[in-house]
Amino acid sequence: MKSIICRLTIVILACIVGVYSNAVRGRPISKENKSSVLINGNGWKNAKVDRFADTKQNLSDEQVRKYLAMLENQNQKNSFEKEDIVVSQALEVLDPIRISGNFLTKQLTTTEPQTTVQATTEALTTQPDETTQEATTENPNNSPKTGDVEMLVEDIVYSGNMIHWSAREQYLAISDIWGQKYLRFEEIPPATTTVAPATTIAITEAATEAASDDVTTEVAAERDVDVATTTEAPLTTTEILTTTLEPLPYDIKTFEVSKDVVFLIQPQLKTEGTYPLMIPVDDYGQLTEDESDFILAFGDLLHIGHWDLESSYMNMSNVEWHNTARANMDIDQFHVPSPAWVDPAGKMFIGSRDLRKFEKVVTNSKFVTLPNSFELYSTLDVLSKISCEPNGMAWSPDNSTLYFSDGHTRDITKCMYDMDVADASNCSTILNVKDDIFETAVPQGIATDENNHIWVAVAENDGKGAIIEIDPESNKIISTIDLEDPNPVDVVFAGEDLDFMYVLSKESLYKMTGLGVSGMHVPDFVWNPDEKKRSIRLDKQL
Repeated sequence: MKSIICRLTIVILACIVGVYSNAVRGRPISKENKSSVLINGNGWKNAKVDRFADTKQNLSDEQVRKYLAMLENQNQKNSFEKEDIVVSQALEVLDPIRISGNFLTKQLTTTEPQTTVQATTEALTTQPDETTQEATTENPNNSPKTGDVEMLVEDIVYSGNMIHWSAREQYLAISDIWGQKYLRFEEIPPATTTVAPATTIAITEAATEAASDDVTTEVAAERDVDVATTTEAPLTTTEILTTTLEPLPYDIKTFEVSKDVVFLIQPQLKTEGTYPLMIPVDDYGQLTEDESDFILAFGDLLHIGHWDLESSYMNMSNVEWHNTARANMDIDQFHVPSPAWVDPAGKMFIGSRDLRKFEKVVTNSKFVTLPNSFELYSTLDVLSKISCEPNGMAWSPDNSTLYFSDGHTRDITKCMYDMDVADASNCSTILNVKDDIFETAVPQGIATDENNHIWVAVAENDGKGAIIEIDPESNKIISTIDLEDPNPVDVVFAGEDLDFMYVLSKESLYKMTGLGVSGMHVPDFVWNPDEKKRSIRLDKQL
């Protein structure tokens, strides 16, 4: 009897622990499984989300953090104005029941069905000596994923360096570092056309000839002349084939900068420039009169460019180059800028790499940030010590972890991230692709998904390319999706729902669908100079 009571107690305790652990994990819950929740943020730092599910919005934890980040951007001088458009939008979605200073509380009153434990004495008494096995459920997020890979544009670039998906403007920004061009790529949805049925009137050849003979006889009789038999010469017809070219399912716009424009004032310094990075600008501070602005680089010179949506080709003029915001990265000789990345607060980061591939000499990278302004500050010193060829950077859904890939060490690294000061610390290696994947494999661009998994483009993976999914908590590879192209360089989640991927290789653009997961929202560069003084240490300005 004691054995039966003991076993029943263990079962009940296991169920209670399971229910409690599920309640505090902070994962999104389905529409069928709702519970009361509490959201709070102390100064909008370390925002905590405990089981958020809204019957009207059905928001996930990640979407809640996104709106909290929007509030953080607006939270100047430790306060915010409810009348502000962005603040009012965020508060309307979150619908808090109480706002006090920098503390926001939301209580949902939906209830979660109670879990009942059914146990029978008969079942326990019939198997007194058997060992009770504890039921375990594998996290479905850790199941291997597959995707359908489609080539969108072959040879779209000469030497692809990076891509960035602008969720705000819904286009893909592409940098062709050695092809010296920047591209704006937009897919065009297929047009839906309705064709009306055509009505055809058929006249037989025999009927036509009979009618013709009758008319000829009648005319001849009236004129009292003989009907002569005539032989008609055969008609020769030439068929002209006409072809209509189907419109391309995408639109590409090209942007270039001439070295004559860049070095107009100092022609003695004229030299070719690389095109390493392009990031769209969210002009929150309304510092320009134009929309569709973006940051571009000509070598280590950063500038503001503008897309003319009515033209397919643009070349920056002298007036535009010399009368818009600019900055100089001032990197070392023989170095070129890396791709650029944007953190969840809209701050932009750029590294550098040495073009010289010495056998014994290694030059470390340097990193700078544009903290919501067009001023450069040095940062990420902890990465400078371990990086020589920065290829990828992304952030976790809670904004507390920075993920990084380096092509020289071939490490994929995670670091603690402080979004307020735009800096990282306490880095550790997730895995080394040379040791854990293939001896020639090189990690490239990185993206994160809603499950806090990282997706890494891997080049030269045994003669092929690959996109791999990694769980950074267990440091295990979850999925591997092979590419026939051996040289993928970057990957981003895209689309209105961030439910597919664009993959840029050295020369071509691909699209990957059917992944069964959505990506993290990556903002454009937020240009709002009032924000930068709150966070960046001014003594690190370049």
